[in-house]
Amino acid sequence: MSGLTVLEVLRRTEGFLRERGSLSARLDAELLMARTLDVDRVGVYLAHDRPMTDDETVSMRGLVRRRGKGLPVAYLLGSKEFYGISLQVDARVLVPRPETEGVVDRALELLEDRPADVVDVGTGCGAIACALACELAQVQVLATEIDPQALEVAKANIARTVPDGRVTVVQADLLGPAQPSSQDMIVSNPPYVAEGDPSLHPHVASHEPAIALYGGQDGLAIYRRLAPAAARALKPGGWLVLELGQGQADAVTELVEHAGLGRVDVRSDLAGIPRVLSAQRAEQESRC
Repeated sequence: MSGLTVLEVLRRTEGFLRERGSLSARLDAELLMARTLDVDRVGVYLAHDRPMTDDETVSMRGLVRRRGKGLPVAYLLGSKEFYGISLQVDARVLVPRPETEGVVDRALELLEDRPADVVDVGTGCGAIACALACELAQVQVLATEIDPQALEVAKANIARTVPDGRVTVVQADLLGPAQPSSQDMIVSNPPYVAEGDPSLHPHVASHEPAIALYGGQDGLAIYRRLAPAAARALKPGGWLVLELGQGQADAVTELVEHAGLGRVDVRSDLAGIPRVLSAQRAEQESRC
């Protein structure tokens, strides 16, 4: 790549990464180039016709080589933007996906900027918890995470983005210390990939943490436990908001309804895949 212009290297990088299975080869190339040149993506194109220096070439080649082996771009850069927030990410946590922003959208729609107590179950890097707290000044968020390594990343992100103490992060399974009938909302992007699912991209399977990916043999293991736990912890009128894996909407709907939640609503993502489910605990419990 020595002596080539920025644009020439971009084009070669895009082709190289596409051949190695990247589904976002052009974007990957732009982000890696932006890091190499220490500019934003617009700056990459402002510099597109200048030759790269030897040092830049060496730096870019190292990043491209690692990306070609499947390492996520977010791990290479050490950060990922989610809901307008730059979050620290590395191999200890799942990379936040755009689809998960739909969970935040639905939660914001239901909370309507009212004072609320929220639990983010399996917070990972803290993406959902940070986004909700940044968007809503009156929420208090309990972020739970069972994996101690992910917990370290979440704590760092929360301390940097929500330093006023409105997000508390604890190592715990599911709802942790949340008491019965205490929460206005429970949100979660749980592990939902079925073990051995052949559709999971090999780069994801090889590099992102298994504990954050796999939800048992059918992908529904966490939903089975979370639905009844959420039904107990929600206040009357409180909401459960979940991200879904592809093809799971009917099964998860059955689980939350069996747990006693109603008003189930499923929203699709931009690809038309049913992706975000919400369900409500009744305002008044029926009596026999």
